[in-house]
Amino acid sequence: MADARKGNPTMVSEDRQGYRYGIIIAIVTVILVVAICVFARWWMHRPADTSHVQYSYSASTRFSKAQLDAAGRTITQSFSTLTGCTLHKVSYDEAKTDEMLDWEDKTKSESPDYWSSVYDAYQQYGRDRIFMATVDFDCDGSDPSLPDGPQSMTWYLRLNDDGRTWTEVDHGNG
Repeated sequence: MADARKGNPTMVSEDRQGYRYGIIIAIVTVILVVAICVFARWWMHRPADTSHVQYSYSASTRFSKAQLDAAGRTITQSFSTLTGCTLHKVSYDEAKTDEMLDWEDKTKSESPDYWSSVYDAYQQYGRDRIFMATVDFDCDGSDPSLPDGPQSMTWYLRLNDDGRTWTEVDHGNG
């Protein structure tokens, strides 16, 4: 019976054609899988959209306009690592910063074991070098740590000794 196929040239031709189609399907499948993997990698690691950020600064007795602008750029650069998010606004309010630092003092006096990175930076570098900004943005839900939709975070920076550059102290929702 195995010899019956050899005698039928149509059957051999159909086998070859089927083999060719199988190879083509395998190649197309591999190309599609690679394309999907490349797209998924890009999707999961694309930088945040920071192209239309608005900056809003209250009157400040601590920082010059150049220092405030540098703080805004530092936050924007740090924010750019949040996948699938769009940064809308960075707002600095000196009175809110003072309220927060007062709250840190009160909490520490009521709970001597209290510690936070903000309190630590404030104690080490002084009140006049702490910048607290509200950052308004939205995300598309592709980052599992950030829900889909509009949200706000607080970003804390400290002014470096050079008086021009900033170091991030902390950021978060609470």
